[in-house]
Amino acid sequence: MLNRLHGDEPPSIAIIGCGLAGAAVAWQAIHRGWSITVIDRADSESCSRVAAGLVTPITGGRAAASWQWDLFFPMARTFYKRIEQTTGGQFWHEQPALKVFQSAEEQSLFQNRWNVPPENETMPSVQPFDRQACPVLNMPFSAALLQPAARLETSSYLDATKDFLQRQSSLHEMDLDCDRDIVFTPQPKIAGLDGCFDAIFFCQGFAARENRWFRDLPLHPARGDILKIAAPPAFPTDHVVHHSAWIVPDGNGELLLGATYDRKTLDGVVDDRAEVVEARVTLLDRFRELLAPPSRNASIKVLKHRAAVRPASYDRHPLIGQHREHPSLFCLNGLGSKGSLMSPLLADALLNCMNGKAIPKEWDWNRMLTSKSLNRNENPNTRSD
Repeated sequence: MLNRLHGDEPPSIAIIGCGLAGAAVAWQAIHRGWSITVIDRADSESCSRVAAGLVTPITGGRAAASWQWDLFFPMARTFYKRIEQTTGGQFWHEQPALKVFQSAEEQSLFQNRWNVPPENETMPSVQPFDRQACPVLNMPFSAALLQPAARLETSSYLDATKDFLQRQSSLHEMDLDCDRDIVFTPQPKIAGLDGCFDAIFFCQGFAARENRWFRDLPLHPARGDILKIAAPPAFPTDHVVHHSAWIVPDGNGELLLGATYDRKTLDGVVDDRAEVVEARVTLLDRFRELLAPPSRNASIKVLKHRAAVRPASYDRHPLIGQHREHPSLFCLNGLGSKGSLMSPLLADALLNCMNGKAIPKEWDWNRMLTSKSLNRNENPNTRSD
């Protein structure tokens, strides 16, 4: 517990990283009236910026609700709408997602599992979809609308966040050497910045492996490739579409197509390596599977190919909490592909932790600290699936 939380002066915290995790910590601290300093590298291809920002209520092959949806979604909705009002931006868009079934078994599973009306409008529900409305799509096993679903335009959100922080003189763009530049006197201090901090929050994603403070985080990262393509004629632009890939309308007749899941190629470089070419071919093949036969053989114009490394964990649950030896150091990591959904609530829980409130065990990063997970963490090519 930090003494200053109970005094007249608000806590002073530093946040390392301004992706989805770091931005959420910054905003939650701002709304509490705390003093913040955000340190970020000028990296236009960070995982958070490459991410499509999808918030989907039902995921996976078992047609189950997204993990702890009832906790994460209401907070995310309130959080992003509040930031839109604060910044004047528009980056949170709620619209049902279109799920195109890949088999009769999948269709039956969805129908049987989601045939009861939801308890309230924030809980997942499945509504029928008239496949006649989209003749350009191949839907032999029909389709359904999943709601509530949303998309966060991650780059717009992060740009609005950084603009706000710059106007408040709270943002420092610099390359920080966490091993060298963080010292204790006895409070934590960062070289090049004035004063000490009550706490430092590490929100670095995959880059957390590069510093000694949270090098033990049991990360199980995976590269994700995303293509921007020109939309075929008559392709629907009202919904995000989920099939063997997801397709996101991105305005101006363009679509985002993703995403691969590669645990071996742990970088965001797009070049002519065989694994990068294979990722591009795989995504285009998955897109063609979704198209009705008359459109399937038409050429697809690739406008851009991007990639980044997701900071996933072994059990696909977040990794947050305190350093085991330095209680003024905290981490928010392991969000995988669900940073847009999870980060607002996790950031709030992490700030509550400074006031002595326990972090739920299923979020606490220490739950995964076994010799097995640490050994895997040392070898990024090891697969657990």
